[in-house]
Amino acid sequence: MGDIFGEGKPDEKWVRNVVLDPYWVSTTEVTQQAWKRVMGKPASRNAS
Repeated sequence: MGDIFGEGKPDEKWVRNVVLDPYWVSTTEVTQQAWKRVMGKPASRNAS
């Protein structure tokens, strides 16, 4: 993350390494309602 070439926005910070935990990416969109029906709880606080 960050800007190593000086081509980014003025508010970009220095480059730093980021480590992500494993995660899944779906090929199909899921509505908040469908997620809640299957998982039993909302997917996030940001309802759409």
